[in-house]
Amino acid sequence: MNNKLSRLWIFQNTQPINLINWIINIKYFYFIRAIGGHANDGDAFVCELKFNSDDQVSSILKKIGVEGSGYNLIENNKCWVSIKDTRIEFSIFGANGNLYEVSQKDYESCKKIESLFDKYDLHKYINLDIENQINCISKKNYPELFENFR
Repeated sequence: MNNKLSRLWIFQNTQPINLINWIINIKYFYFIRAIGGHANDGDAFVCELKFNSDDQVSSILKKIGVEGSGYNLIENNKCWVSIKDTRIEFSIFGANGNLYEVSQKDYESCKKIESLFDKYDLHKYINLDIENQINCISKKNYPELFENFR
């Protein structure tokens, strides 16, 4: 990967120790760093599930108590849900009141939703392609950030 985000940009909104620990300890969500500028985006923890049919989407959403696209409460955790082509995207951000940043509370929401995915065996639908995005901060894309963390 040639075009990496700078360390300064990656850690602009979150302390490195916190962010790296969150990333290491979530299983299905990925930390997606905002592109910034005119993109009007923010940082988020994102997970995508792949599906093959409308029936499968309905089944997945029903299991976890999601009514459709938009803000949903999943196990009392606020989550933005988008249905796109062949995937359902779950985005968690802004629990601290700033919709452009992630916080400890957002991380905790990820952990609770991941437990629900495990409970209903939904982890088998996880879309790993998200890790190919340059702004996905992961061990695969930015191994140098994780060298001193175990």
